[in-house]
Amino acid sequence: MDAKTTAVTARPVTSWLSAPHWLFGPLVTLATAALIELLEHQHGVPVAAPPAVLVLCITYTAATSGVRAGLLSAAIAWLFLTHYYAIPGAPFRYTERHLIYILMWAFAAPAMAIVIGHLGRRAGLATRLEREIAEREHAEGMATRLGRILEHSSNEIYVTDARTMRFILVNEGARRNLGYDMNELARMSPLELKPGYAREHATVQLASLREGRMDKLTLETVHRRKDGDTYPVELQIQFFAEEQPPVFVCFGRDMTLQKQAEAALRKSEEEFRQLAEHIRDVFWVADADMRQVHYVSPAYEEVWGRGRESVYLNPQSWLEAIHPEDRERILLALPKIAQGEYCDEYRVVRPDGSVRWVSDRAFPVRDADGRIVRVVGIATDITDRRRAEEELRLLQSITIAVGEAPDLNTALEVVLRKVCAATGWIYGEVWLPCEQDEKLQCGQVFYSREADLKEFALSSHDFRFARGEGLPGRVWASRRPVWIPDVTKDDNFPRAALAEKANLRASMGIPVLAGEEVVAILDFFVHESRPEDERLMKVVSGAAAQLGQVIRRKRAEEALRRSEARLRVIFDAEPACVKLVDAEGRVLDMNASGLAMIEADSRDQVVGQSAMALVTPEHRDAYRRFTENVLHGKRDSLEFEIVGLRGKRRWIESHAVPLVAENSKPLFLSISRDITERRQAEERLSYLAHHDVLTGLPNRSLLDDRLQQAMIEADRRERLVGVLFLDLDRFKNVNDSLGHAPGDELLRAVAGRLLEVVRKGDTVAHLSGDEFAIVLADMAHVDDAARVARKVLDVFVLPFRVAGRELYITASVGITLYPLDDKEPQALLRDADVAMYRAKETGRNTYQFYSADMTAKAAERLALENALRRAIELDELYLAYQPIVDCNSGAIVGAEALLRWQHHRRGLIMPGEFIPLAEDTGIIVSLGEWVLRRACAQARAWRDAGLTRLRVSVNLSPRQFQQPDFASTVFRILEETGADPACLDLEITEGAIMQQPETSIETLRYLSERGIALSVDDFGTGYSSLSYLKRFPINHLKIDQSFVRDITTDPNDAALVNAIITMAKSLDIGVIAEGVETRGQLDYLHAHGCQVAQGYLFSRPVSADDFARLLRAGTPLPGDANWSATMDRDGQIE
Repeated sequence: MDAKTTAVTARPVTSWLSAPHWLFGPLVTLATAALIELLEHQHGVPVAAPPAVLVLCITYTAATSGVRAGLLSAAIAWLFLTHYYAIPGAPFRYTERHLIYILMWAFAAPAMAIVIGHLGRRAGLATRLEREIAEREHAEGMATRLGRILEHSSNEIYVTDARTMRFILVNEGARRNLGYDMNELARMSPLELKPGYAREHATVQLASLREGRMDKLTLETVHRRKDGDTYPVELQIQFFAEEQPPVFVCFGRDMTLQKQAEAALRKSEEEFRQLAEHIRDVFWVADADMRQVHYVSPAYEEVWGRGRESVYLNPQSWLEAIHPEDRERILLALPKIAQGEYCDEYRVVRPDGSVRWVSDRAFPVRDADGRIVRVVGIATDITDRRRAEEELRLLQSITIAVGEAPDLNTALEVVLRKVCAATGWIYGEVWLPCEQDEKLQCGQVFYSREADLKEFALSSHDFRFARGEGLPGRVWASRRPVWIPDVTKDDNFPRAALAEKANLRASMGIPVLAGEEVVAILDFFVHESRPEDERLMKVVSGAAAQLGQVIRRKRAEEALRRSEARLRVIFDAEPACVKLVDAEGRVLDMNASGLAMIEADSRDQVVGQSAMALVTPEHRDAYRRFTENVLHGKRDSLEFEIVGLRGKRRWIESHAVPLVAENSKPLFLSISRDITERRQAEERLSYLAHHDVLTGLPNRSLLDDRLQQAMIEADRRERLVGVLFLDLDRFKNVNDSLGHAPGDELLRAVAGRLLEVVRKGDTVAHLSGDEFAIVLADMAHVDDAARVARKVLDVFVLPFRVAGRELYITASVGITLYPLDDKEPQALLRDADVAMYRAKETGRNTYQFYSADMTAKAAERLALENALRRAIELDELYLAYQPIVDCNSGAIVGAEALLRWQHHRRGLIMPGEFIPLAEDTGIIVSLGEWVLRRACAQARAWRDAGLTRLRVSVNLSPRQFQQPDFASTVFRILEETGADPACLDLEITEGAIMQQPETSIETLRYLSERGIALSVDDFGTGYSSLSYLKRFPINHLKIDQSFVRDITTDPNDAALVNAIITMAKSLDIGVIAEGVETRGQLDYLHAHGCQVAQGYLFSRPVSADDFARLLRAGTPLPGDANWSATMDRDGQIE
């Protein structure tokens, strides 16, 4: 479709005017002449050179309108001049000069008109020709641009031959929508684009347009694409009959998106209508001035009590239904809708006289220009909420008034008065139970809004009601509200005659309950009969409940006063210190025992004083945390030391609970007892557990702890730690020749000299016999260790005076360094021990440094770790079981499960080699779970086999015990294996428990409460607070084999074992001795009260099958000397 054709089709059919009319110029000339005449002769205004003015008119007329108009203008001008120059009073008479002038005009004016007219014609023709050419070029340019615009328009444009009904031109938008090219469309009729059902209608419409019955045709129809799909289209068609040939020009618009939008809008409107029809709120739509309601939802009929048609017929009817007291306010508020959101609450009076509260919210709807075209709103029925608010206000006012009442009668009068005022009832009275005869009597309190009812009130005092009798008796019996619509017609209302005389009809009785007890009945009356009003009874019952709570509170206050008196007696009689402390730490009260404990003579010395002042400085931080915990709502306990007012120091165990004062400020109550003697015993026992009794030096346990601390500090400061292992040369000769007493004296002397050559932060320990160890902390250089070693050897240069004799003795010293030689305390001691033996081999009385091939050791460790990780998969691990025997009966009472590793190449690898590695690498957690599962499964298997019921002990690693889900893992394994918790004994070391003592207590209690036995393994070798031990739910203490080994020869070990047994008995804890190898050890333990033991004396660890055979065969008690065997220390993990 080219631009030229487009211009033809788009050009409007109009006519153009080619030039002005030829009479216009002469008329201008005539008008000019008349104006000159008017100005000069009528108004006396002179006109300069009238002929010159007329020459201009003739020239303009001839030039613009042609010769004909010019001659006419010249004639008009000549006639005017003959009149203008005539002698006044003598028409057509002139002066000579004027006559010549008139004659010259008669010839010159026409000639001038003819010449100028011909010249103007030529000039005008050229001008018009140029103008027409320019206009044509401009039109063609516009047509070209219009053609391009129409060609690329997204709308469809068609030009169709009106005679053949074939397409002449179709733009790109139409071709794209239809899927045809121009060649295909040139052979087609527009009617072929329409489905059959639309063709006939289109044919009739086009015929009407062609016949002139309509100027333009607009219709919606359907077009069919080349691929057969159809789409809706809107067409505007015009018929141009003047074109050759006549054409139909059609503009089409694809309406697919519009139809989809209309469908979506209809669906949305339907959904909205459904929503509006079913919501309980009133949805409404009105015009901008609120004079016409377009829609109101069905909920309007429920809230307003009127049909929806009423508001359509009378849009003001919804306003007329508003309560008169609210209507003016709403009318003033409605104009605010134009400013934005409108929201207000008002009352609606329904036709039946009932009143509903409504919350109405409206919003303006604006058009694109910002004009309000609609107002929409939602009205919500809030009657229940408003009633609840009013009832709440009533209850609140009653609560406040009753709470302020000084006595019960005043409180009753307040309730009667406020209920009558709020509900409109005219009379209220109170009935109270009489304790003497179990009947109700009328109270002295009543309320009446009318003076005439006083006689009814006085007469009521003559009545007494049993349960179920009269209105009060019925309420008393049922403990529920009772309503009588008309008391004069009720068969069970003895005061009916009095009520009729007082014109009282409806009545309700409300119980006042204090807990489950009816303490009063409130009775209300009104003049008219009324049906039961459940809501009113509920409101009044709420008021009665408030009164009941006050009565209950006052009774509680009285009971509290009596209780406080009793507690004061108990408080003062309590033998422990009982004190009350406020949030600032000031003592508020303290009993007599507490005053004696802190050496005070009276309460005045401590009340108002800070409790912190009694606490020793070193315990104040702990005491401060203790009080903060309690003041934050936690129960807590603490052991600390105090200094009495007279200076005596005591250890106190205090248990505290949080309380709240009357002013809501926190305070706490603590009960404290004097534990000074117990602490001294514990400290002594702790000292014995960590110190050598003979020399007073730290023992191996304390040495391990000190060494560990020194290693940690060295890591932090990047320093060295030296470990010296010292052994006295030929000390056995001293014992053999002089006896043990001089030997012990010599050891004490050696200990004293060693302490003199070390620094304050170093540690000297006595390990056993003639073995000593020294930990040199915070060393800067290796030479520091050698220098101390030389000083140690120098202390043996001078003789020792023992038993009146001078003894010369030497020592051999082995030295190892952390972290150069090893990183484990036991490994360092072992390495130092090896170095010491090297020193002996080199001649004694010298020292040697430890050296080793570190690379080979590291490689061996890595290989062992990798093998251990695969040991479970390769089924290389198994459990051996060592019997635990009752020393009295010889019966096997338990079995300790011991882990063994049968490596596929190296053979048996003992736990001492791989358990520390598993601890370091974290493998111990999965390994420990495997052991626990196997042991539980074996215990279940033995039980199913009918063997003796016994406990299986399983050792726990510290890392395994500290797992957050440890307890749940244990019970999951018990459930999966079917084992009984009572058959499981978990063994854990002191060190593992003391890593997180509070968490450990919680976990142990959880396990113990569910039947699992708990044992402290290797007891005495750890370093723990014995104050915690009594808090642990422990079943057994296992005496470490290091104490048992020399129990018959070493008095220190014997003393420690005796102390452990004694302490365990006092705490009601069982004792199990480990590593029993000889008959002498067993006899000693048995004699001193140890009832259970295990060791090689009874049996080595054996397989599960062999253990079962031991159970079937009987108890493996030692029968002769051959039973005792040399224990393989590397082969047993106790």
